[in-house]
Amino acid sequence: SVVVVLSLNDLSSPVQQQLSFAELVVCIGSGNPQIEASIAEELQIQRLVHVNVQLVDEAADTTLALMLALLRRTHLLAASCQRGVWSPNPHLLHGAKRCSGLTLGLLGLDNVA
Repeated sequence: SVVVVLSLNDLSSPVQQQLSFAELVVCIGSGNPQIEASIAEELQIQRLVHVNVQLVDEAADTTLALMLALLRRTHLLAASCQRGVWSPNPHLLHGAKRCSGLTLGLLGLDNVA
């Protein structure tokens, strides 16, 4: 699972302990990345990402773009093109979903989403 927080440092110790299961923790606008990294190491969090508060719009835009890419499996088509093959192979598109009828979006705090 992915957990998005403003800062690990602002969380109580019991709440911090509950984050040890997370595959990824994203700190938005963290004041001190070194302190966050130290806390993550203590909690044995394997992946920690800091998003500078000035880059929240870019982070939200990129997250939405990646969601759409995974949904439509465009990364597989791009890899095929890089190998010099351009044919919408049904095998590559297996599992691709159409966006029609789906509800997609980001839930977040402040300007993050």
